[in-house]
Amino acid sequence: MAAFEPAVSMAPRLRAMDEPQGDCWPELVDALRDAILASPHDETAHADIVRKTACICSDPTRLAENLLAGTARLLGEMWLEDDVDFVAVTLATHLLTNLLMRLEEAPETFGFAAGPRAAGIERGTVALMVAPGEQHGFGLCLLAYRLRYVGWQVHVAEGERDLVEHAFDRRPLAIGISAGHAEAIDRIASVVRLLRQRCSPRVLNIAVGGPAFSTPDCSRAVVACDLVATTADDMLTWLDKLGVETPSSPRLCTGDRLRPV
Repeated sequence: MAAFEPAVSMAPRLRAMDEPQGDCWPELVDALRDAILASPHDETAHADIVRKTACICSDPTRLAENLLAGTARLLGEMWLEDDVDFVAVTLATHLLTNLLMRLEEAPETFGFAAGPRAAGIERGTVALMVAPGEQHGFGLCLLAYRLRYVGWQVHVAEGERDLVEHAFDRRPLAIGISAGHAEAIDRIASVVRLLRQRCSPRVLNIAVGGPAFSTPDCSRAVVACDLVATTADDMLTWLDKLGVETPSSPRLCTGDRLRPV
């Protein structure tokens, strides 16, 4: 495994910025990556980088997408290139998830105001699940945060049985399943079939997403799905459309179902 070399400190650049520019995010990501790998147990230092970045970024969801998710992606790339080991990546992902939770639960500690949901906006319920066997679920946690931030109620299922029972009993407006590896696609396809069989004849709005669905090989798994989301924005836009189509019901569709991607 190659030795890890920290990047140059971003402190001077952070002090000089008024608002993050597009080309600065990689350096900010490097700074957080360095802090986590160099001092994995110093969560105060990790939070301080997020807090300093928040001073020059007015949108907490943008910070989460660019800084936290960007750091998670970089660590994943480093693991694939054998620059860090699996244990380090697992611990780092856990730390990033904790930072995301703090950003959601106490945004004021980073200098942010609360999101629309805190102001009383409620937009419906969404059920989410990470594919069975996946080791990391940071991407799904980020999606759940962004959904809750704009007013959606989110149920993160603990497994296939929990997801199916929730879909049958609670009638969420939509279901999202995420996978990081192509090996999970067939398993997801079977979960989708089970959902449709168990909840028939009701209409289910099902989306899939994650790195596993970035290649054409995923087509066999999405035949029964309504959306392949490549970004969180895809999911948010789709849900907005569903919400407009179903104003009188938290579950049943009155318009045409979205065509599979």
